[in-house]
Amino acid sequence: DPHSTALATVVSASNRTLPDLLSSHYAEWEEIWSKSVTVESELYSNISRSVNASYYALYSSLRSDWPYSLSPGGIATNGYNGHTFWDCETWMFPSLLVQHRTLAESLLRYRQLRTSAAMDVAASYGYKGTMYPWESGLTGENVTPDWAQTGDFELHLEGDIALAVRQLLDTASQKDDKLEEEYYPLLKGIAEFWISKAEEGSDGMFDIFNVIPPDEDAGIVNNSVYTNAVAAESIFIAAKIAAAIGESFPAEYVDVAHHLRILLDNSSRRHLEYEGYEWEMEIKQADVTLLQYPLGWDMDDDIALNDLNYYQGVTKEGSVAMANSAYAILRCRHGQTEEAMQLYFDQLEWITLPFYVWHETPTGGNPNFITGAGGMMQHVVYGFGGVQIGEKQLCFQPSLPAAITSVRFGTATYKGIDMEVEERQSSIRIAYLSSDGSVTKLSVVSDSGEHPIDVGQLKAGDLIYEGSSSRVCIAPIG
Repeated sequence: DPHSTALATVVSASNRTLPDLLSSHYAEWEEIWSKSVTVESELYSNISRSVNASYYALYSSLRSDWPYSLSPGGIATNGYNGHTFWDCETWMFPSLLVQHRTLAESLLRYRQLRTSAAMDVAASYGYKGTMYPWESGLTGENVTPDWAQTGDFELHLEGDIALAVRQLLDTASQKDDKLEEEYYPLLKGIAEFWISKAEEGSDGMFDIFNVIPPDEDAGIVNNSVYTNAVAAESIFIAAKIAAAIGESFPAEYVDVAHHLRILLDNSSRRHLEYEGYEWEMEIKQADVTLLQYPLGWDMDDDIALNDLNYYQGVTKEGSVAMANSAYAILRCRHGQTEEAMQLYFDQLEWITLPFYVWHETPTGGNPNFITGAGGMMQHVVYGFGGVQIGEKQLCFQPSLPAAITSVRFGTATYKGIDMEVEERQSSIRIAYLSSDGSVTKLSVVSDSGEHPIDVGQLKAGDLIYEGSSSRVCIAPIG
């Protein structure tokens, strides 16, 4: 009963002294900030301020023991009716995962606890499996307004949730041995949904008709390239977890995933956003480029760069801030750090001084727009900080522009190991903090080669790596 819990908390607090309340308040915030990402710039103070303000906007709407997800306006506003969208899994969750894992997991736990409601939503549309509604509230039922077409057609959300679960499981401690079993019904349900939605064509390929892509201005289209790709990945993830926990998984589902239509124009060496997309059409936000990040879809390097150059060029100016974040991360990964820095400065147009409060657009819209805050934090973590989460390793490949002196992770958690990471213009330093004991040996790979680390012999502050490598990857051995 949230009302009774809130009332009891207020009554309990009223019986404490003000110094006692302030002391506990400061201690809680110090614990949060000590784990956070900090950015140092000797040239621009607004960089660190915007980072801190963005994280504050996220942190102040979250509790690890209260799995009720996030809305685009957080708890500070009733923007978007306080509903949960794809914003949470795609833009907010990843920005928290590495340094505040318990907070991040609470966001996905919200979905996992509402799997039954998602099954009811799928059945109401005539689909199998689970269909998490485009707008979700307390119960997980579909609360999308009747006038909004997104509720019926913006289905990539299902894949976005599965992708977030993949990131959670790829970084999980071996002591979280029940995590895969707990999330498998969600993953299996999403896979079943896509199988019931896909239709086989005369050429043996499978199509997904009548969807709204992330580029919502496109309207209802067929074979959205991002939707189809994230649908395929959803099925692959479910199959992988089924094998890991000893569950049977239909081989025909995997076959469908391999044959979902991914539109590629061979003459331009670019992906088509959807069937019938015409070149030079303006788009609302990052869409096709989401194939590269966060999805990690396999493609040739020239296609990846062509997609980035083209679709960034036709994105509507002043639309949504997250577009700049998505493009900046890819600029970093393509070695174009100064372009990524400019995109960071461009995002500041969405922030209102003096308290660095996000808005939905540069000219206004919903205030406290924490979707934008999450996007900016991903820009820092996965762009400048170069964090790359793999199935079997965690890599740091910093991409610092001249304006940034360092990026520091107070805590980076991977496979139950807490580390402090500092990235500077010419060096990376990774220090051990603590471990839950589930990993006894690590493989550390840098430009100079591979060396093993005996985790059991480490004390807090001991170095895992220090040097000038352009990339450092950490993986458990055994």
